[in-house]
Amino acid sequence: MLVLVPRKLIKTLLAIALGCCVLGALGQAIEVITQKENFLGLGAFDLNEEGTVSAWYSSMLLLLASAILGIIAWARRGERFGRHWGWLSGIFLYLSLDEALAIHEDADLAQAVLDKSSFIYGDAWVFVGAAFAALVAFSYRRFLLALPRQIRNGMLLAGTIYVGGAVGLEVVGSYFDALWGRETLVRVAVITLEEGLEMLGVILFIHSLLLCCRFWKIGIQVQSEAGVDEMADDSAKKRVLT
Repeated sequence: MLVLVPRKLIKTLLAIALGCCVLGALGQAIEVITQKENFLGLGAFDLNEEGTVSAWYSSMLLLLASAILGIIAWARRGERFGRHWGWLSGIFLYLSLDEALAIHEDADLAQAVLDKSSFIYGDAWVFVGAAFAALVAFSYRRFLLALPRQIRNGMLLAGTIYVGGAVGLEVVGSYFDALWGRETLVRVAVITLEEGLEMLGVILFIHSLLLCCRFWKIGIQVQSEAGVDEMADDSAKKRVLT
């Protein structure tokens, strides 16, 4: 059985994410200042392009979350919220594919009702994304309330950070693009923050999932860390399993 130490894994994932963000931002900043593309190969870490190291890393994070969710769903099958875990696994699998292939950028459902002069027209997908996130949050309210408090709070924090980066900063970036154009250091900063928050949100979510595996002792053997054992009191277990 695979043995994981959440804090060590999360620190490693965060370090790689930070490296991608720093190298990506550096490469984009140099391109804006000097007009030289792919300076010293830094274009491989571009945070705003498909097929780069950063894009694939983000995709792999989402795929890892989907895989852990799938393990939990299988272990909890037949129970009250078993299907909820399965649906979440599917959602994260789609998000992983979307991160790698930028599927959402080809969707034009929201563009049909927007004025082409609107600064957000090119990123109209954010309305669909925000609506979907709200729908998932509403549909999963009882699911979240049934989770141990530490895990629930971790998931809520992770989701807020991820959606805030993916949707919120996308709007901010589009607004600044309309004001000053796309080739500015401000755009570099916004893109870096946006992608960084997305990665951070997924990594924090993975941490919460590992705590779930530890709590229910399923699929993956996760070593104990401070605060986890306190979740396993009788009342919490009773609430989760009903």
